[in-house]
Amino acid sequence: MWAQVAVILLAFGLFCAGLTSESLWLDEVSSIYNSQLPLAQVVQEAAADTHPPLYYLVLHFTIRILSGNQPLQGHTGEFIARWPSVLAGVLSVAALMILGQRSEVRDQRSEIRDRVRGRRMISNLRSPVSGLPLSSLPLLAGLPFALSAYARWYAQETRMYALLTLWGVLATYWLLRAASQERAWRGWLVYIFICVAGLYTHYYFVMVLLVHNLLFLVELGQRWRRSRPSFRSAALIWIGVQGAIALAFAPWLPTLLTQVGRGEGLWIALAVGRPDPATLAYALVQMTGMPVSGPALLRYGAYALALGLCGWGAWQIRRPAWRAPVTVALMYALAPVLAALLISQARPIFASRYLLLALPGWCLLLALGVTALTAVRWRLVISGVLLLLMGLTVATQAATPENPPWREVAAWVRTQAQPGDFAVLIPSFHWRPFTYYAGRDLVAFEDELWLPNDDLDWRAQFAYAAQGHHRIWLIWWRPHWGDREGRVRAMLEGQGTLLSEREFPGVDLVLLYDLTGANLHP
Repeated sequence: MWAQVAVILLAFGLFCAGLTSESLWLDEVSSIYNSQLPLAQVVQEAAADTHPPLYYLVLHFTIRILSGNQPLQGHTGEFIARWPSVLAGVLSVAALMILGQRSEVRDQRSEIRDRVRGRRMISNLRSPVSGLPLSSLPLLAGLPFALSAYARWYAQETRMYALLTLWGVLATYWLLRAASQERAWRGWLVYIFICVAGLYTHYYFVMVLLVHNLLFLVELGQRWRRSRPSFRSAALIWIGVQGAIALAFAPWLPTLLTQVGRGEGLWIALAVGRPDPATLAYALVQMTGMPVSGPALLRYGAYALALGLCGWGAWQIRRPAWRAPVTVALMYALAPVLAALLISQARPIFASRYLLLALPGWCLLLALGVTALTAVRWRLVISGVLLLLMGLTVATQAATPENPPWREVAAWVRTQAQPGDFAVLIPSFHWRPFTYYAGRDLVAFEDELWLPNDDLDWRAQFAYAAQGHHRIWLIWWRPHWGDREGRVRAMLEGQGTLLSEREFPGVDLVLLYDLTGANLHP
């Protein structure tokens, strides 16, 4: 008990450490803007965007409670905005260990005890749904998640991915619990509620439902061989449960179809495209929690150790007593990744942030691999090496800034800005993180000024927007497809004088031009 509390406290400490050390990036600020709208508009904005509304509603009420309904700003705003993800990450660690405790080996004595208590088990030891023997594994499964740099990153981000992962762990736990009893309607109701919450948090939750349906198909196959009445009963229950989930999500389905029709999620096709072996390999490296930088020998040795242990855990499926937990862990770890990989050949949906929901499965596989080692001494040594390597990865991540430094960009502009300055940002949507830190009054800007836009006379559009402004800031992310050729910069350099220039990692160039009293002209 105390060891599990220690793991939870470790996760809390790691997920909170450096919580406000990095600036909010575009998607995080977008979450804040959406969530600070009036309640009805939160749902409307979610419908007009890419994702379902539940996370934004959670963040909306978090902001109202913790900020007194005041607009977020500064470090306090960053902490409040990221707090729901921290909490979801810590609860995922706790839920993963509870999953391990709940799913115990069913021996003859415990089944007799359950019959006496009126809880007759409806599946035997080999059932992948109701016989998961993880009672000795909670720490080994919880520790890798708590020490995962992958989990920590999204537990510190103002987005829905940590909450999505929590719903996945909880749904799996309640699936196992409900399927382990003959009359478990309360358990099934909780399971339905969690699954609906998962779908209203992120559409990728359908991957969790895919895992559960695959597991239950195996369960039904075993029931078919044992007892046809039991098979029919379980099949009817499962059809009813899945129907209830679909019915509860049906009101949002037209919105989902509209979002798909608009091409939402196009950024994946532009940024990732169809995943290649290198993309898949990087996703697997993230799952292992091993170092992504440092000496090649250390990195590849760490990858081989972690993936080897996962493979050794999967190999235990040949042992009857291990078949159930290995089946669950394999389905949980691989089905979302492989499904995303296959679907992405037609429509790219493969993104590492979405695949965080498969991380608990990899933690279970890793724990099974360590547990399967026969010598206690080797278990201790390898566990220590794994924890050391994962701790090194987390420490490296904490010391390595990754988000664009919008806080520093705003401070730099503030030192030189004058009344009447105009700013153009490429891409245009960077106005959100910039104005979160700079405020809306520091410089004038137009939030929908997409430059250069070849569908319009963008030079005339730019000149019209900047009319009356004689100093123009250009905040230009050169790698973005919008203006890789630097046409906006060339236009400004042809008509103005460069006053200052500074480069920021992730934001790229911040330039200030003086038009010497003239207006910009096409």
